Amino acid sequence: MKEKLPAVAADSRLPDLAKYENFKYESLPSATSIRLLLIDYEGSQPDANLIKLAFRIVDLDNAPAFAALSYVWGDHRPALNQGFNKKRSQRYFDIICDGRKISVTYNLFCALRRLAAIQDGSSAQVGDSGIWIDQLCINQKNLAERSQQVAMMDRIYGQARTVTAWLGEADSHTNPALQLLEIFSET
Repeated sequence: MKEKLPAVAADSRLPDLAKYENFKYESLPSATSIRLLLIDYEGSQPDANLIKLAFRIVDLDNAPAFAALSYVWGDHRPALNQGFNKKRSQRYFDIICDGRKISVTYNLFCALRRLAAIQDGSSAQVGDSGIWIDQLCINQKNLAERSQQVAMMDRIYGQARTVTAWLGEADSHTNPALQLLEIFSET
């Protein structure tokens, strides 16, 4: 990342996406099909909280190399932690996917902002052929699809070239651990 991107505050200004229609999922063509997300690095403006993505449908039997993201759906901080914000953890943020708006949880929104901010040629790290993220790549309102896709999650994560574990935005509790990991990665 070229510049440090500030964390998203619970009361952050969000872009007005009223002109966009709500996203509607298309059915997957086969039992082994999955959706992958492509980040629109040109159209996204992470510093303005605008994230643009596009879906790509592939079959796991002949899928290109892809990445996967693992994360916590709600606020990653425990309720006893002073940083926990119940309102923030239940808030949804709109993003643009295939030209339509779709809502994601706070923690996923933060992860997508970070991924969209990587514009220095390192996009291969986050899935130049696509990234699989369960909250978006599975139609959560279609129980049959959700059940089928959840049953394949071990295969999806197993076939992913890389799996990134998003632990949430850095804070005073996680900064020392991240600094230690940085030291280990240099040795």
